[in-house]
Amino acid sequence: MAGLASYQGSCHCGAVAFRLLRGAAALAEYRCNTRTEQHFFCATCGVRPFGKGSSPRWGAYVAVSVHCLDGLTGEQLAAVPVAYLDGRNDNWDPASVPPSAGSR
Repeated sequence: MAGLASYQGSCHCGAVAFRLLRGAAALAEYRCNTRTEQHFFCATCGVRPFGKGSSPRWGAYVAVSVHCLDGLTGEQLAAVPVAYLDGRNDNWDPASVPPSAGSR
């Protein structure tokens, strides 16, 4: 697929690294509410490098913490698309949530 990039990353201490996942044994998992979303974090340093889940509205997804990606330039980081969602008010339409809502 043209236009896709491959990145690798890790947690703060390096116990968990991902591209092809290494360190799966160092991951701890947390699930809340409906228990459909998996929040993974490093059991050593506590960093949450990524999560995954399935939403009736959005389908299957993987969410990566961009601060865990290795080698991103400031320009690449600034170009990362951001979708603001308002879960507090059960508003999952990113087009209707102003960017300022993300700073509450």
